[in-house]
Amino acid sequence: MALVATPKSAVTEAATPLWWRVLRLGVLFSLLFLAVGAATSALHQLGLALAGQTLTGIAHPLAGLGAGILATVVVQSSSFTTSAVVAMVAAGSLPFQQAVPVIMGANIGTTVTNLLVAAGYWKRKQYLEQAVAGAITHGFFNLLAVAILFPIELMTGWISSAAKAVATGIFSFFGSPSSEAEAAQTPGWADSMQGIIAENFGIHIQTSAAILLALAFVVLLVVILRIPNSVQKSLLGGGERALNASMGPSLWTAMAVGLVLTSLMQSSSMTTSLMVPLCACGVLGLQQTYRFCLGANLGTTVTALFASLATNLEGTSIAMVHLLFNLAAVVLILGLPFLRDLPVAAAATVAKQISRRPSLLPGYLLVTFLLIPAILLSLF
Repeated sequence: MALVATPKSAVTEAATPLWWRVLRLGVLFSLLFLAVGAATSALHQLGLALAGQTLTGIAHPLAGLGAGILATVVVQSSSFTTSAVVAMVAAGSLPFQQAVPVIMGANIGTTVTNLLVAAGYWKRKQYLEQAVAGAITHGFFNLLAVAILFPIELMTGWISSAAKAVATGIFSFFGSPSSEAEAAQTPGWADSMQGIIAENFGIHIQTSAAILLALAFVVLLVVILRIPNSVQKSLLGGGERALNASMGPSLWTAMAVGLVLTSLMQSSSMTTSLMVPLCACGVLGLQQTYRFCLGANLGTTVTALFASLATNLEGTSIAMVHLLFNLAAVVLILGLPFLRDLPVAAAATVAKQISRRPSLLPGYLLVTFLLIPAILLSLF
């Protein structure tokens, strides 16, 4: 069974020259870079007003956690959420420490897509249990990671401290501006664009910044949605067969494939969702699906890291938080024998109950991804 279904247009896409596929991906990544740069500039201009309206709602770490979950559920992409957070932190409209819980919440929110795919087996009970187990194991791992690392980060701040240290080292090595003030001495292209919009249309500079921000976020969302499709098309013509062969029986291989594939496709939601039908049909075991999802967790950090190249030290630091959080979760949970298989065991137990009473699935979705984050936001 093929890991990536080959559509009828596969022959046409496979005949497309390699240089054109690479160029297409290059354009998309360039647009991602420019969109984050424009959003950073616009958010900097709108910083005070935005801070007054937004930061009050997520000043508490638990509120930030809920905001990260809800935002990712709405846009169905943790890549979009983390890239947006990078832009806001770089612009100074979202303080670095308040952004850390948002990043952790995005890790939980991104797992809802898997469960929506599993819900497609609602009337096919012979596959429902395995589909739900394959989907929910990713969510349980991320919930366990947040349950362990979130309190530790609140008490010690070690992830954010390490992220800042690594980002500072990167900036020092490449000779980048060491502070936002130094970087702001020369107006960038996005700042100039705000001035052009304001002058030509006779509007206030903050209004032009809001227009630029809206355009940047639209482009950011479109690009992140287009990159997975573009990479998937690039795999046609034999690529999907090699991908199937690369999975093999090794759990570490499955993890490596998840990391590489998600790094390329820029969407852990899409790559982990591809595993759900394979797990449902028994093509992949639950342990293989689990390890693939762990690799996807690491691979999805590439988007924010790439986006941070268009920002400053603060933006790069919050992107590093995403990477270090996911890396620490994998090392900690896989490294401790009593935690290693806990997400798999919990997923199997819950999936069995849902297969017996399918009505529990929408209840789980509503409580985990809507009710709990909404309560966190409303209380804190």
